[in-house]
Amino acid sequence: MADVPRRLTVAVLSDSIPGLTCGRHLCLLGARVLRLPSAGDPSRSWGLNVPGALHGLLTSQMEDTDIPVTRALREADVVLADAGRISEESLPATDAPRLLLLVEAEQLDDGALVGSETAAQAVLGLTDYVGDRSTPPMRTGGDIASVSTAVAGAGAVLAWLCGARRDGWSVVRVSPLRTLASLKTVIWAARTGPDEWTGSHVMARDRLSDSGYRVSDGRVSMDFPPAGRESWESLCRYLGLDELIREAGDLWWETVGWGDDVDRARPIFEAALGGESRETATALIRRFGGSSVPFLAPHEVLSHSQAAALGMRLGQLPWRVLAGGGTRGLDPPEQGNSTLSPLLLDGLRVLDFGVGGVAPFAGTLLAQLGAEVLRVEPPADFIHAVRPNVDGLSTTYLCLNAGKVPVSLDLKTEAGVAAAHRLAEEADVILENFRPGVLEGLGFGYEAVRAYNPGVVYCSASGFGSSGPLSALPCTDPHIQAFGGWAVGNGGDDGPPRRTRYYAMLDLVTALVIVEAVLEALVRRRRSAAGSHVEVSMLEAVVHTHLSRWAGLTEDATWSIERLFAPDGIFPTSDGWLALTVADDESWEKLLESLGRPAELDRADWAVANGRLRGEKELDEALAKILRLRAGAGWLCTFGGSGVAAARVGHDDDVVLRRDMWHSDLLREMPLRTSSKSLHVGGPPWRFDGVASVLRGPAPVQGSAHHFGDRLHRAAGAPDFLPSDTSATARLEPDTAAARVVLTGGTA
Repeated sequence: MADVPRRLTVAVLSDSIPGLTCGRHLCLLGARVLRLPSAGDPSRSWGLNVPGALHGLLTSQMEDTDIPVTRALREADVVLADAGRISEESLPATDAPRLLLLVEAEQLDDGALVGSETAAQAVLGLTDYVGDRSTPPMRTGGDIASVSTAVAGAGAVLAWLCGARRDGWSVVRVSPLRTLASLKTVIWAARTGPDEWTGSHVMARDRLSDSGYRVSDGRVSMDFPPAGRESWESLCRYLGLDELIREAGDLWWETVGWGDDVDRARPIFEAALGGESRETATALIRRFGGSSVPFLAPHEVLSHSQAAALGMRLGQLPWRVLAGGGTRGLDPPEQGNSTLSPLLLDGLRVLDFGVGGVAPFAGTLLAQLGAEVLRVEPPADFIHAVRPNVDGLSTTYLCLNAGKVPVSLDLKTEAGVAAAHRLAEEADVILENFRPGVLEGLGFGYEAVRAYNPGVVYCSASGFGSSGPLSALPCTDPHIQAFGGWAVGNGGDDGPPRRTRYYAMLDLVTALVIVEAVLEALVRRRRSAAGSHVEVSMLEAVVHTHLSRWAGLTEDATWSIERLFAPDGIFPTSDGWLALTVADDESWEKLLESLGRPAELDRADWAVANGRLRGEKELDEALAKILRLRAGAGWLCTFGGSGVAAARVGHDDDVVLRRDMWHSDLLREMPLRTSSKSLHVGGPPWRFDGVASVLRGPAPVQGSAHHFGDRLHRAAGAPDFLPSDTSATARLEPDTAAARVVLTGGTA
């Protein structure tokens, strides 16, 4: 009998949401995953409404084992561990390529231990974007940082498998704080020093809570494209809002979407639409050329016909293979290379046709891993109109396209399509996020490209996927927050739905999913030499972020967001707010010891996780009375070194003033081509020890082009698409923990 090929073996030493969710991804990708639970197996007790549901979902395909840790370390190709469960010094010597993926709890200079979702959101100021000035700081309902860290971790494993590897152990670090800092890159860039303090990404934090537009049976979203003034005016006239047309004038677009005048205009639209149902209101707005979806509760999302058309199930991978690619599976790594490139994806060629934020940020993440990314600039991309600007250019466009080389092509012309085909012949990966069918109509769909480039990995992204009743609808971040249950989750079981007023966050979450999907397709290509067509939808990406809070949800459930452990919230101190999370009984004991075991907290029924969840309201009130007595800094000194996950609530400007954010590569400076200025941007969501995660030069400038290497220059075929001046050269300069590429000479 022939030997059965050995699968990649992963040892999981994790009791955290990021670690266990990442382990599930690796299971679904075809790895053999061994779980070594810690004493008490705390994840089994997670959950108030359906205890253990999340544990069962995440670990159902893992193999629980009680083998010694030392043996697991010898036998595993990849060790996925919470940082507290293992040390690098304990890794056995090996000549074979091995990977340690560490899920870290970040210790900050002020004593904060950012080891939880709530602490990460608090430190980085995301809590300013859910509630408003009339409410206490509020975190999102979904565990966006934790689940996205799992996606980033799986992507890091895949990058290691398909990229350059060294012999022996490699180490990559991920954390909710690192991932969320990366996902907030649009905010950091917008607030660096814009030409004018205007636009959603600097104004939305201080606006009123965003619950969409109230209608008779719920709420709906509404937006119009930048060129949609006539459509907007037609809807307003139909609704009898002629006065709003006169008042808004040329600034009509400020009254909808993420415009600066939305708070004032919202009650006017609500008064006009309030008598309509969600179904009627969305149909009316669409009929006049706008975009609109209903706000859905979790059970409505999962039972919707669009979810059924995509075959969506909670806990599955948030992307799919549409064509090609061979059999899914993860093989053990081949022998490493002693002359390791500083770039994991060095030599990988990516052609980015993305618009907006979704595919473009995926291209930037691939560039950070070392890929060569050529951005095909469409004649008009709405992202250029997203304010604020710096030196007249959108900060959103700049930060989401960092590290790329721009080429202007019009795919509606024969010359543009011909040039794009020439470039595609040399591409390993193609990214696009047009509405389904758009590129096919231009003769540039997957089947057309595959005919002359059979090894291409072609990734299509859209709001609702390529099949189902909503597949043709346009979709941006605010709409998927409404339709995907995100806003209802933020409102909790007893509050109104609240969209997170950072209207790019779920775009960037989807981009992380794209990176995982593309890297998995590249790993499959190594086995079969065949390319593939993979698809990512924003709907599946946002539902996946709720994996940890929707496990166990049924259609008749009276709850919308599961409570996993207690205490887990934001508490008042004498001078502000403190995020604090206790995820297991051991951490509860640490908290009690730090506080001097106060009688009001030291109760037998609260010594166990389920007891704390059942008594959460009373527990939170008792804890809040204690925490109000001191300033946040004092509490961090008290908790310091104890292992209690706690952090003060910060704001955007506080974050960029923290040295530890820069020293840990959570924030970076991105130089501009247009001046000596630079933008603040988030670092990558992973940190490979000893391997550069680079930004290949400054962000591109709309309408310009720069040297991208002779191979792609020849593919373009003419200086109309790339510059004839190719005297610009790039050199790698070490810059502390990472390397950066500096352009010298040429037209840059």
